[in-house]
Amino acid sequence: MYADEVEIISYSYPDLTLDVLNKFHREYDREVLGQHSAERRILESLYQYHHSPNHSKPLVLMFYGPSGVGKTETAKFLSRLLDGKLMRQQLSMFQNQTAYDYLFGSSTSQRSFARDISNRESNVVLLDEFDKVNPLLYSAFYQIFDEGIYCDTNYEVKTENMIIICTSNFESELEIRRIMGNAMYYRFDSFIRFNKLSQEAMQKVASGVLNVIWSQLTKAEKHTVGRKRDLKEVFVENIKLYKNYRHAERLMNQYVYSRLVSKRIFHEK
Repeated sequence: MYADEVEIISYSYPDLTLDVLNKFHREYDREVLGQHSAERRILESLYQYHHSPNHSKPLVLMFYGPSGVGKTETAKFLSRLLDGKLMRQQLSMFQNQTAYDYLFGSSTSQRSFARDISNRESNVVLLDEFDKVNPLLYSAFYQIFDEGIYCDTNYEVKTENMIIICTSNFESELEIRRIMGNAMYYRFDSFIRFNKLSQEAMQKVASGVLNVIWSQLTKAEKHTVGRKRDLKEVFVENIKLYKNYRHAERLMNQYVYSRLVSKRIFHEK
């Protein structure tokens, strides 16, 4: 209807190369702890997509398992390797009319999913907490998962070479299929389980968190809370209490700052 007013804008993104896959393997353990089986499954999926003759269709992965074990960090890491800032959309809020307008398009003056993916800085897109989205909205993702094209009322966006990562707290593929249904389940290219962190992995997590906390303290505050190695012993002794990275970070910060307030504010012995 308005052919003379239509504007086509095209961007190119870095290809998924073997160099990228090798770098992912070399550096993954520094970014995410204790997820060796997930790393292998991800690399298998990425390698297969690298070989695929059809890159107009995105690679669609479902990361599932407990929270705070590295699913989101993995997506961020892969995006950095592909020289971009991860596009992340939190789907837990997708429950009402606003979510419907965002996904299916309302007016060109309003924010929409189509506009966000057309303006993305990375070809890695994270759909976080995909298990929390209203099932009535699943159909919004059918075409982009199948064909790499996202259409709403106002825009048509093509997504060549895109990697879409959905995260969830599902415990098994069987649960994913039962809750999401076959129409959604069979549109994923791979399901990758992230496991609960082992005690060895949690010790590395605790060490990393302690390093961050310690770097933020002044010399006087360090003197107040005690020696770093003594703090580390306390945290290691309580490893079994920590459920995941975020839980460990919260409890460790709570312990350190409780001591600081006790001694520096209340002047307790």
